[in-house]
Amino acid sequence: MSDYVDSGMQIAPLEDVDSIDWAALAEKILLEPWLEDFDSTGYYELGRDPGAEAASGVRCEKFPSASIGQVPSTSIGILQAERLSNERTLASTSPIVVSSKISQPTSVYEDDELKSSTNKPTFKCDFRGCKSKPCATAGDLRRHKRKHDDTKERYSCMAHDCPRKGKNGFYREDKLTDHIIAAHDNDTLFTCPDQHYSSNCSGKVYSRDIMALHYQASVWGRNCMTKVNGYRDCPLPKCPYRIYLARRDRSLDPLQRHLVEHHDSKGRANFAGRILGRGYDAMTGEIVCPVCLEKANFSDHSKFYHHFFEAHYQGPPIEIEATTTISSYRDPVWSLILPGTFVSGEVRQCRRTILSLWPDFKFYPVWDDVEHSYTSPS
Repeated sequence: MSDYVDSGMQIAPLEDVDSIDWAALAEKILLEPWLEDFDSTGYYELGRDPGAEAASGVRCEKFPSASIGQVPSTSIGILQAERLSNERTLASTSPIVVSSKISQPTSVYEDDELKSSTNKPTFKCDFRGCKSKPCATAGDLRRHKRKHDDTKERYSCMAHDCPRKGKNGFYREDKLTDHIIAAHDNDTLFTCPDQHYSSNCSGKVYSRDIMALHYQASVWGRNCMTKVNGYRDCPLPKCPYRIYLARRDRSLDPLQRHLVEHHDSKGRANFAGRILGRGYDAMTGEIVCPVCLEKANFSDHSKFYHHFFEAHYQGPPIEIEATTTISSYRDPVWSLILPGTFVSGEVRQCRRTILSLWPDFKFYPVWDDVEHSYTSPS
């Protein structure tokens, strides 16, 4: 009889052996204090598979070598149940040594540490009070630190009434470009600030789309406005959709589809004048020629481009096949248009709308009054 096992679990009556809950008894035995002094050498020889022990990488090294002697046959079931339970819990008991060729995390925290140790190094700004996220590269960190350096040049926004000027300007020119595209529209007025390079230019005021051409025509102009001419946004207020016209794909047809598919007819009708100012019919989404007295509609931009050359171009004869797509970057047709080409008053009056529909219209000789007059810096 054991002094450590409940009387209800004693096995004195041999006829009650089959009714014993051996698994529960094994769990109870594993909690006994005398298990610390138990020699399991002989016990593991009773049925443990040496091959399985070797494969598991678990072995006992702490127990003394004293033998446990003979084990009664009626106790074999107890020991087998205990062995199965002990194999499940052996890794968490104190008198064992677990060896493994591959180290595995034993907790969520260790797993996180392993993951963080394999990540690429990050570079955190040490400027006092800076709450920016760590940078991925040392170069990114150097560029980031420019925002904390008051001695570095700041790029001021040229838009009227914009607070991002002087000390509130941008420490990188590309950040200024992003700001001009996202925070202002084509109707916002900009003042040319290039008094360092041209006494004739400083102080001229243009809308954003014209200012982009004004800068692009100058060899001394900044790059912050050159990218603006490549963007077209949705004419409806507060719509975030915009499209960037890369050199290989300058089609504005996706913007035309967006206008019809993502805005209902009621919403378009509320801003019909604004949409027409961009060259589209508010109800159908078709392109409307702003020059024609009897407004002609076109299903896509390329058809409108062909119409313009056929109906409104007044210069040396240019043969343009109907299948030619006049939409790619700097089409050869533009090199055939001479600077002395006559520009009618109707075309000049509608040039902003045509430019909105036709980015390459910037090459047409209708912008002579906005070209950047410059003098070489001394």
